Amino acid sequence: RPVGPRPADKGEGKPESFSGSIKIWDIQGKQVYSENMQFSEGSLSKSIPVQDLNAGVYQVTISDQEGRISYRKFFK
Repeated sequence: RPVGPRPADKGEGKPESFSGSIKIWDIQGKQVYSENMQFSEGSLSKSIPVQDLNAGVYQVTISDQEGRISYRKFFK
């Protein structure tokens, strides 16, 4: 399921490009992943390598340069 801020729609049904960051924390609050990223128009997905994470509950935070933040939890 997609996670993240939803950039503005230019009226063509395509979100515009945006810069942001993605961070993942474990249940104890330790940051286990961080990456700055650039999403370009028409390509708003990102694969994140989680194979090395231990089984458990994690929180993902995605933020953009406008200050919008999205939080999600996932289980591994």
